[in-house]
Amino acid sequence: LSNPTANTTKLDDPLAFNPNNQINDTRDPLNKSNAPKIKQVTDNASLAKLNNLPPAPTPSLNELPDNTTSPVNTDHSKNSAAKNPSKIPNVPNPSKLNDIGETVTRLIPALEGADTPRLPDDNRKLGPYVLRDPKKRAKIIKRLGGTQKTEEAVKRALDWLSRNQEKNGRWNIRKYGGQDGHDIAATALATLCYFGWGATHTKKGPYQKNVADAIDWLIDHTKENGDLTNNRHNGMYDQGMATMALAEAYGLTKDPRLLKPLTAAINFIIKAQNKSHGGWRYRPNSRDGDTSIVGWQVMALRSARLAGLKVPQRSFDLAAKWLNRVGAGRNSGIYGYDKRESRPRPAMVAEGMFCQQLLGLRPENPRMLESAKYLKAYLPRSNPQNLYYWYYGCLSLYQHKGPIWEQWNERMRPILVNSQIMNGRHAGSWNPKGGHAATGGRVVVTALATLSLEVYYRYLPLYGGKVKEDQVTE
Repeated sequence: LSNPTANTTKLDDPLAFNPNNQINDTRDPLNKSNAPKIKQVTDNASLAKLNNLPPAPTPSLNELPDNTTSPVNTDHSKNSAAKNPSKIPNVPNPSKLNDIGETVTRLIPALEGADTPRLPDDNRKLGPYVLRDPKKRAKIIKRLGGTQKTEEAVKRALDWLSRNQEKNGRWNIRKYGGQDGHDIAATALATLCYFGWGATHTKKGPYQKNVADAIDWLIDHTKENGDLTNNRHNGMYDQGMATMALAEAYGLTKDPRLLKPLTAAINFIIKAQNKSHGGWRYRPNSRDGDTSIVGWQVMALRSARLAGLKVPQRSFDLAAKWLNRVGAGRNSGIYGYDKRESRPRPAMVAEGMFCQQLLGLRPENPRMLESAKYLKAYLPRSNPQNLYYWYYGCLSLYQHKGPIWEQWNERMRPILVNSQIMNGRHAGSWNPKGGHAATGGRVVVTALATLSLEVYYRYLPLYGGKVKEDQVTE
């Protein structure tokens, strides 16, 4: 994307795909007073600054021929380091957990235009992923809302995913009852589960090879223009999920070989957005839009910002326009699927609410209170199950906090733990039933359940404090 202030050739279409795979924007994705300035994220000095490592004498990705290796092995052969964990270099993590208490829970991914508290300078580099380390969160998991049983359930789920990963690194969605042609989505969601627990492809651990193989497969299936839709009629689900996985992979490891496919995938999402109403639909550049697709694209773009890339604000502003278009209720906090609805599906309200949190709306905003009030009437029940709704309900209400989150968590947590398969070849997974089970199958349902149980530590709370019960308006 062309940066008008940079010394680059301007493109006729500012949202056209940039063959140099750069995402430039004059806005700083973090708090402007303390954010690292990344003029070109493929520059070695910038990468070294982010990792507290001395600059390496490696050219930028744009200067690398296809057969050139970077500091983290890019060879996709059977003998590559990515497929041989013993050869994968460890990327040192500069983060040190000094004080996990209230101070840590107030470190947040900065949001444009939000009034956000921050850590003191000496602790600022802990990062939003700090609690993904099992050892660091073990002593405080109960304070975070989880239990030892939720942690054990997550571990069993990762073991099931590991046992059922294909040799080429993907998860076969059709093999486990899902809609054919969406292995990209299934692989992306499964990979996010490993990231949520604390595994990466550059860090030694029980799941390193699983993640390395999955990342290799996702990179190999990213087209030059960033297309991850696999030509499916509803492929923008795959696009958002896979871009989110690539963004988290880069954010957690700063592996430079991820920049080319990641920036291409982000540019693809930006180009695919409808510039009139701000939505996304099943296919790129559709005249229509729907909140379900919008949510995954917004999360992907925010994950890229969180990883240090500068994503143009325009796409977020357009997404906010879509939410205004489908927002009903007294305060426009009741989000419909593709239009305003008097009684929309709770999943769309939860997804819209989480998008608004990523866009900067605070919990005390009347719109957010209206969303929370609506979701309070649809707390989780063992029958029927709806993992898609629960996933977004966990994300949105965990960030909202207050009594509504506590009630939600007390309902959701035992249902997920008790409904996990404990014996047989599917031990560690969840049976595909309820909303979206027919399309997602066992892999996607298990991934959504796992991500829901990881909600306590996948991201730090966006905002400090709690919302009082009497603030939730009728």
